[in-house]
Amino acid sequence: MLNILLIEDSGVFREVEVALLNKIKNSNLTIAVNFNNSLEILSRQSFDLIICDYHLPDGNGLDILNFVREKNKKDKKNLNVPFIMVTGNNDVGIVKQCIEKGVTDYLVKPLQASTFLQKCSQALCIAMPKY
Repeated sequence: MLNILLIEDSGVFREVEVALLNKIKNSNLTIAVNFNNSLEILSRQSFDLIICDYHLPDGNGLDILNFVREKNKKDKKNLNVPFIMVTGNNDVGIVKQCIEKGVTDYLVKPLQASTFLQKCSQALCIAMPKY
Protein backbone atom coordinates (compact mmCIF):
# COMPACT_ATOMS: atom_id res chain seq x y z
CA MET A 1 0.00 0.00 0.00
CA LEU A 2 1.38 3.39 -1.03
CA ASN A 3 0.96 6.17 1.52
CA ILE A 4 0.46 9.61 -0.02
CA LEU A 5 0.20 12.91 1.86
CA LEU A 6 -1.52 15.86 0.17
CA ILE A 7 -0.99 19.24 1.85
CA GLU A 8 -3.36 21.79 0.28
CA ASP A 9 -5.31 24.62 1.90
CA SER A 10 -7.48 25.54 -1.09
CA GLY A 11 -10.71 23.54 -1.15
CA VAL A 12 -11.04 23.80 -4.93
CA PHE A 13 -7.51 22.63 -5.71
CA ARG A 14 -7.68 19.99 -2.98
CA GLU A 15 -10.84 18.54 -4.53
CA VAL A 16 -9.18 18.27 -7.96
CA GLU A 17 -5.96 16.77 -6.58
CA VAL A 18 -7.85 14.24 -4.43
CA ALA A 19 -9.91 13.11 -7.44
CA LEU A 20 -6.72 12.57 -9.44
CA LEU A 21 -4.81 10.87 -6.61
CA ASN A 22 -7.73 8.50 -6.01
CA LYS A 23 -6.95 7.04 -9.44
CA ILE A 24 -3.69 5.62 -8.09
CA LYS A 25 -4.40 2.00 -7.18
CA ASN A 26 -3.28 0.50 -3.88
CA SER A 27 -2.81 3.87 -2.25
CA ASN A 28 -3.88 5.45 1.00
CA LEU A 29 -4.39 9.22 0.84
CA THR A 30 -3.95 11.46 3.89
CA ILE A 31 -4.88 15.13 3.67
CA ALA A 32 -3.50 18.09 5.60
CA VAL A 33 -5.04 21.53 5.18
CA ASN A 34 -2.35 23.74 6.70
CA PHE A 35 1.24 23.90 7.94
CA ASN A 36 0.59 22.88 11.56
CA ASN A 37 -1.73 20.04 10.55
CA SER A 38 0.92 18.71 8.16
CA LEU A 39 3.70 18.77 10.78
CA GLU A 40 1.46 16.91 13.22
CA ILE A 41 0.78 14.20 10.63
CA LEU A 42 4.41 14.01 9.48
CA SER A 43 5.69 13.63 13.04
CA ARG A 44 3.80 10.36 13.49
CA GLN A 45 3.58 8.82 10.01
CA SER A 46 5.81 8.06 7.01
CA PHE A 47 4.83 8.53 3.39
CA ASP A 48 5.84 7.25 -0.04
CA LEU A 49 4.96 10.59 -1.66
CA ILE A 50 4.27 14.10 -0.35
CA ILE A 51 2.50 16.67 -2.50
CA CYS A 52 2.55 20.11 -0.94
CA ASP A 53 1.20 23.55 -1.75
CA TYR A 54 3.89 26.20 -1.33
CA HIS A 55 1.68 28.93 0.16
CA LEU A 56 -0.22 27.89 3.29
CA PRO A 57 -2.07 30.19 5.67
CA ASP A 58 0.27 29.41 8.59
CA GLY A 59 3.57 28.60 6.87
CA ASN A 60 5.05 27.47 3.59
CA GLY A 61 5.92 24.31 1.74
CA LEU A 62 9.66 24.95 1.88
CA ASP A 63 9.57 24.76 5.69
CA ILE A 64 7.63 21.50 5.44
CA LEU A 65 10.21 20.16 2.98
CA ASN A 66 12.98 21.09 5.44
CA PHE A 67 11.10 19.37 8.28
CA VAL A 68 10.69 16.19 6.21
CA ARG A 69 14.33 16.07 5.11
CA GLU A 70 15.64 16.71 8.65
CA LYS A 71 13.25 14.21 10.26
CA ASN A 72 14.21 11.55 7.75
CA LYS A 73 17.94 12.15 8.35
CA LYS A 74 17.38 11.86 12.09
CA ASP A 75 15.24 8.71 11.76
CA LYS A 76 17.62 7.31 9.10
CA LYS A 77 14.73 6.07 7.01
CA ASN A 78 13.00 7.14 3.83
CA LEU A 79 15.76 9.70 3.25
CA ASN A 80 14.63 10.56 -0.26
CA VAL A 81 10.85 10.46 0.02
CA PRO A 82 9.54 12.13 -3.17
CA PHE A 83 8.26 15.64 -2.47
CA ILE A 84 6.32 17.51 -5.15
CA MET A 85 5.79 21.23 -4.58
CA VAL A 86 2.64 22.71 -6.11
CA THR A 87 2.07 26.45 -6.30
CA GLY A 88 0.40 29.25 -8.14
CA ASN A 89 3.66 31.19 -7.88
CA ASN A 90 6.21 30.65 -10.64
CA ASP A 91 8.90 32.74 -8.90
CA VAL A 92 12.37 31.64 -10.06
CA GLY A 93 13.87 32.33 -6.62
CA ILE A 94 11.37 30.03 -4.91
CA VAL A 95 11.91 27.31 -7.52
CA LYS A 96 15.68 27.56 -7.00
CA GLN A 97 15.31 27.33 -3.19
CA CYS A 98 13.07 24.29 -3.50
CA ILE A 99 15.51 22.52 -5.81
CA GLU A 100 18.43 23.32 -3.48
CA LYS A 101 16.49 21.86 -0.54
CA GLY A 102 15.74 18.62 -2.39
CA VAL A 103 12.28 18.93 -3.89
CA THR A 104 11.59 16.12 -6.36
CA ASP A 105 9.45 18.19 -8.69
CA TYR A 106 7.71 21.56 -8.92
CA LEU A 107 4.30 22.09 -10.54
CA VAL A 108 2.57 25.40 -11.20
CA LYS A 109 -1.20 25.85 -10.85
CA PRO A 110 -3.50 25.52 -12.60
CA LEU A 111 -2.55 21.87 -12.87
CA GLN A 112 -2.98 19.77 -15.95
CA ALA A 113 -4.38 16.38 -14.93
CA SER A 114 -2.05 14.38 -17.16
CA THR A 115 1.08 16.21 -15.97
CA PHE A 116 0.07 15.93 -12.33
CA LEU A 117 -0.56 12.18 -12.59
CA GLN A 118 2.60 11.66 -14.64
CA LYS A 119 4.79 13.41 -12.03
CA CYS A 120 3.15 11.51 -9.16
CA SER A 121 3.53 8.19 -10.99
CA GLN A 122 7.18 8.88 -11.77
CA ALA A 123 7.86 9.79 -8.16
CA LEU A 124 6.23 6.57 -6.97
CA CYS A 125 7.87 4.48 -9.74
CA ILE A 126 4.52 3.14 -10.91
CA ALA A 127 2.66 3.08 -14.20
CA MET A 128 0.58 6.17 -14.83
CA PRO A 129 -3.09 5.54 -14.01
CA LYS A 130 -5.79 6.19 -16.56
CA TYR A 131 -7.93 9.23 -15.94
